[in-house]
Amino acid sequence: MIRKCSALAVAMTLAFSVTAAAQSADNMTVLDKMAKIETMLYGNEQTGALVDRAAQVEQDVYGVASNESVMAKANRLYETMIVSDDEEASFMAKLNATEWEIKHEIETGSVKSRIEDMETIVNGAPSTGNYSARLDRMMKLAYSTDEFATQSVVVPADTLVQIALMTPIDTATDRVGDIIKFQVAEDVLVDNVLVFPKGAIGEGVITKVTPAKSFGRNAKLEIDFHSLVAFDGTTQDTILGEKAKEKTKTLAAAAGASVVGLAVLGPVGLVGGIFVKGEELQVPEGALIYIQTEDETEVCGLVQ
Repeated sequence: MIRKCSALAVAMTLAFSVTAAAQSADNMTVLDKMAKIETMLYGNEQTGALVDRAAQVEQDVYGVASNESVMAKANRLYETMIVSDDEEASFMAKLNATEWEIKHEIETGSVKSRIEDMETIVNGAPSTGNYSARLDRMMKLAYSTDEFATQSVVVPADTLVQIALMTPIDTATDRVGDIIKFQVAEDVLVDNVLVFPKGAIGEGVITKVTPAKSFGRNAKLEIDFHSLVAFDGTTQDTILGEKAKEKTKTLAAAAGASVVGLAVLGPVGLVGGIFVKGEELQVPEGALIYIQTEDETEVCGLVQ
C-alpha cells in the first residue's frame, strides 16, 4: 500500500493520540496486526491471550496500558508503528532515521535490539523505560536540531536496488517454498531523498529447483525476489527484471570472485550456476545482485 508524507519537518516527540485509520490495515485482522507489531518489537509473535499481549505491547511502547478494546489497541499500535502522515512520521520511520544518522545503515533485528544497540554505541550501555521515550532520547542526541526532514517522493518503476543475500543458496538442499532473505547493500536515493537505506530487509521465495543432471547439465533455480521494506516501513513490490539482470551481469564481470557462481539467465527470476558443468548451484551469503522495483510507487523518505 502506498503511503504519503508531505515535505515536512517531523517533530522529535512520538504522538500518543489516535491517528486516522491506516489504509494498509483495512484487510488485516486484530491477530494479524498484533503478530506484525510483536515481530517488529521482539523479533517474533508472542503467545497468550490477545488482551494481555496488547496491554504488554502498549506498556513497552508507550509506558502505560490503556482501557481500550483489544481492537482499538491493535489499531492504534499499528498506526503508531507503521503509518506516516502529514502530521507525524511512524515509529519505524523515526527509528530508521535515527539509526541511519548514527550508523549510516539500518539493522535487521527487533526494535528492542536496535534501540539497545544505539544506546550502547552512544551511551555505553542500554537504557530502560518505554521504547517511545528511549527512541526520543536517541533522536535528540543523533540530530543537531529538534527535527529531521522527510518528504514524499515517487519511486519510478524499475528503480535498481543492489542487495546482498542473507540466505545462502544451495540447489542440493534448497526446496520450493524456502524463504530467501536479503538486505539493501547501498543506499537508494530519489531526488536526494533516501527511500531504501542500506541494511533495509527484503524477502524472496524459491519457486523452482532443478538439480544438477548428467551430461554436464548444471543445477538451476527460480527465485521470486518479491518484496523490500522502504525507509518508511512500507513493503514495496520488487522483481528480478531484465534491467536488474543486466546490471548483475555487469557487477559479476567487474567484481569477479565476490559474485562467483551467480549469473542471471533466462526468464525473470531465473538464477543459474557458472561453476563446472553438471555441478549444483551454490551461492554464498553476502553475494551481491540487483533487483528492481516492480511499479511506480510513492514513499516517505529521509531528505538528505
